[in-house]
Amino acid sequence: MNDPKSKREPLSKTPSWIMLGIVIGAVLGTAAQTQWQKREQARAEAAQKAAPVPKPEPPPAPKPEPVHLPLTEMEAVFEKWAEDADWVHDVTQVAFWNPVTNQYSEYVEVLRNGEDLYFRSVPKLTRPLIDQPKDPNAPIRFTETEEEHAKKSRWIFAPAP
Repeated sequence: MNDPKSKREPLSKTPSWIMLGIVIGAVLGTAAQTQWQKREQARAEAAQKAAPVPKPEPPPAPKPEPVHLPLTEMEAVFEKWAEDADWVHDVTQVAFWNPVTNQYSEYVEVLRNGEDLYFRSVPKLTRPLIDQPKDPNAPIRFTETEEEHAKKSRWIFAPAP
């Protein structure tokens, strides 16, 4: 009788050897990677022990915010000294004394509309401060026009006859 199974050739052993090679390669690769990781960890620990650990620097202290004068205080000081103001088109500029900076560093532009006064903070003055105020200890300094400043400068620095 013809049995189809008996005519079949025996299977090759090659696929078994290939699988065995893949398994052995995976095992050896994993072992090598583990050894490499251990060596790297040992190197890092040795380097950490050898190098001094720098102390972390504390963050710089934040700069204190400049203390600005309250608007009501500015209004009161200006009202007391307003007679010395030099108005040009109903606008004048003043510098208030700032106790934090110990200088006249609060710059304000004052707009006059009838009897109402409007205060606006400005980053810098556009007119020069009066060189010789009536009271050098006053908490406010007024500005003058460029023409007045130039006129005073010519008078002060005029050559002697």
